[in-house]
Amino acid sequence: MTKYLNHWRLEKPAFAAASEPDQTYIPQRWKCDLDIVNILCHQSGTLNLIISENGHGKSSLARYINNNLSVNTHDTIVVALFYQESKSGWLIPKLAKFLGYQGQVDSLKASLEYVAQALDKIATENRLLSIIIDEADKLSNQQALEEIHNLISIQSIAPACINFTIIGTQKIQSLIEDSPKFTGRIRHCTKIPPLDLLETREYIRSRLKSVGLSHEIVPEASIRYLHSLSKGIFAKINTHMENALIRAWMNKTHIIDTHFFHAEAAEQKIELRSKDQAKPVANNEHSELKYEREENRILQYPPREIPKATKPTTINHDISKFNDINDINDINDINDINNINDI
Repeated sequence: MTKYLNHWRLEKPAFAAASEPDQTYIPQRWKCDLDIVNILCHQSGTLNLIISENGHGKSSLARYINNNLSVNTHDTIVVALFYQESKSGWLIPKLAKFLGYQGQVDSLKASLEYVAQALDKIATENRLLSIIIDEADKLSNQQALEEIHNLISIQSIAPACINFTIIGTQKIQSLIEDSPKFTGRIRHCTKIPPLDLLETREYIRSRLKSVGLSHEIVPEASIRYLHSLSKGIFAKINTHMENALIRAWMNKTHIIDTHFFHAEAAEQKIELRSKDQAKPVANNEHSELKYEREENRILQYPPREIPKATKPTTINHDISKFNDINDINDINDINDINNINDI
């Protein structure tokens, strides 16, 4: 690792770690929606959704939103879900601990009482509590949304100071929209698309600049190939770029040529092909023995040559002579009729 970092004069890998919140790359076409989210985070009782597919930088956006809320006006908690949540009771203990609760967090009643007191204090100070939930797809059913709904609803009868930003995939959007309790509650939904070619180029150059590398190390042809390979997905761009930097170091060069990405693409295709062709084998020795037996059987009983199909002959039957049932005089006449029915 040291030789690799020294080759590029880096203190840490360029694309392996997440960017600092203040260095997060935000494409121009995202900024309008994210400005709306920021404005709504300055209002109480709002519910905002940020929706994108996996690998599109949702966690980076959570840190970016958090970083853009002033500590003078906001208390902000980012809740990253690691496990599936199917019941209520997962949010209040985390919220109580964030607000300074020192008691047993498994006591839901005590945690709820502390949160209520803390919210009163926040409202009295004219501050806001912004709750950002990342990886919200872990909320597996509508029961897991109960606490979010209750904290939003309670503000109609108590001092209002809470807003939510929920970040996940289409799954969480469908779950919330299908819940009657959230009808009319969603203030804004931002959908994050993959990067286009221009944005991919800007992103790579911004990451290189943040670690002190020149954008000239990645030629235009390499950027175009990387965009087609990654489909504009942040996670794939990061993986391909970090691997390409390693391959360039191994080849003692400071230029990321397209063949470094070709090699990785070829490896992925080989891996996928091997998975498709692989068959479950219980025992290697048994498999080899079975193969040998099959080979011996083929040698002992070679496949027979299949004769070529011949054109079927057409037999014309004259039934005009049977004008009446009384014309059938003998067994031969009956056989003639049976032969006709068999055709």
